[in-house]
Amino acid sequence: MNGEDHGPAGQRHHDLVLSTSGTIGNLGWIAEILRPFGHLAAIDLNGPLDLGPLVGKSVSLHTETVFSKIMAGGDVAGQGRILAELAADVVAGRLRPIATTVLDGLSVETMRAAHELAESRRTIGKTVINI
Repeated sequence: MNGEDHGPAGQRHHDLVLSTSGTIGNLGWIAEILRPFGHLAAIDLNGPLDLGPLVGKSVSLHTETVFSKIMAGGDVAGQGRILAELAADVVAGRLRPIATTVLDGLSVETMRAAHELAESRRTIGKTVINI
């Protein structure tokens, strides 16, 4: 294990988990792989959440929704500037999407395949349909 911090079943503990889908249903294993004082960032929280699995590790929870700043009276134009900066970072290669599955052509078959992958809840990264 070479001095690395490992969790259950030899899995590495992680400082941060970014959860974009199914956070509430996956909270148990997320808590298992986070280090004490780690961070969970989630963008899909929309209902009651039992924080019990995170409390014992003093995990920090960070949430975001698309309209948080606007709903709180924030600068609408500022959101546009943030998106422009993100786009520039993608073009410059500083950010890259994690596309693990790429399907070619917009058709009933590719849409069905993409939907089945999403429903399986076993995908890692993004599924992309090239048009």
